[in-house]
Amino acid sequence: MHIRRYLAAHKESEWYHDDRATVVELHTELGDNRAAITSIGLGSPRMLVELMPGTSLATLATAPLFAYLVFHGAKHLWARLKWLADVAALLHDADVETLYREAIALGAGRCPGLAIVLTHELFGIAVPEGLLEEIRRDRVTRRLVRFCYTAIVADEDAEGRLMRPMRELIAFERTQLWLVPGLAYRWGAVRSLLSRPNAVAHLQVPNWAVPAAILTGLPLRLLRRPARLRPQSAGKTAKSL
Repeated sequence: MHIRRYLAAHKESEWYHDDRATVVELHTELGDNRAAITSIGLGSPRMLVELMPGTSLATLATAPLFAYLVFHGAKHLWARLKWLADVAALLHDADVETLYREAIALGAGRCPGLAIVLTHELFGIAVPEGLLEEIRRDRVTRRLVRFCYTAIVADEDAEGRLMRPMRELIAFERTQLWLVPGLAYRWGAVRSLLSRPNAVAHLQVPNWAVPAAILTGLPLRLLRRPARLRPQSAGKTAKSL
């Protein structure tokens, strides 16, 4: 029951093998919000990517792959610059505007435009001026770009969590409602926030009580943040890419 409840709210889980000392990260969904990029799944077009001579791996075709990558990166405000570098490599030899339109049609919302602006500004990816103007015309996208820059340069704690001030943390949660327009996506984002178990104790309460358990535990999580931020203030380390 605990596993089913956890997987209902999380798209990934880590499985440990004690004897072999190995870890496997299993993804059961493309995203936590099932109302996003719903057109991408097991039946989506595929392409083969050669990993080494004689060894190839099937992955999503270019358009659905781009849509998934930009949605994943936007969910995290592109906090890992290496994710954006991967997208820049994909866009380098692509028809950027065509790929943008295809990703929008697949349900990626503002995420393709956000990625295109960032790769243009940070990696010099060539983008038609008319497309840049169209993307930047959206006030929400402009705000998301600012939040992404904040996340990209933010410090991290020892566990890799972004050390955002509280105001920025709240802004991060709000952005989850803006990535894809539509009430279905926004309701999915709210439902994910209120039903996601963040501690083992949340998995042991009845289903109807999970939102209340998460909300009542929120003050404790907020009070713990200053204690987590203090050790880093003594000696900051460079953020890994």
